Amino acid sequence: QGTALVGVLNAFMENKGSVTPEEWRMFCAPTVLLAEMDTFIYESGDNLQACILLSCYQGSRVLAETAVWRLESSGRTVASGSFPVYVEKPGLYPLGNITCPLPDSDQPAVFDLILEIPGAGLRNCYPLWCYPKQSLPNLQGRMTENGRTVYIESTLSAAKRRLAQGEPVLLVPDHLEKKVPG
Repeated sequence: QGTALVGVLNAFMENKGSVTPEEWRMFCAPTVLLAEMDTFIYESGDNLQACILLSCYQGSRVLAETAVWRLESSGRTVASGSFPVYVEKPGLYPLGNITCPLPDSDQPAVFDLILEIPGAGLRNCYPLWCYPKQSLPNLQGRMTENGRTVYIESTLSAAKRRLAQGEPVLLVPDHLEKKVPG
């Protein structure tokens, strides 16, 4: 076997260039700062909500520091804060919660949620994508295709009624308001 098709190292145990050792240690090390979030994609004006955790499995070393977080966009700090850290034994430690409104904007933006414990040399970074709120076009009604009327419905019940009458239907669910049952 002369190849290593999967993984970050090649067959000679050398870096393939996809990630630096420093970037790798941000998420794969005995002690790692973590952010637990429901999503990485937001709409303008949404609230970022994250639980900040410290995964510490490096023996019996006592860690008494301050964890800092900041939300940056284009090198500009949008929000920041800190949490006290005190670890005596290995484990997963919740440090605190972040609730932070994302700025309203009509342009897409990338935010970096940066977590650090400077005194311990720990750092992690999560990219978050934020898009402007867009209203969906009103697709209710009908369209004509080759002289044939096709009805456009946004609810499953309305589409079923049309289908029961033998009419052609295009179902375009409004995913922002309701979930369509399977």
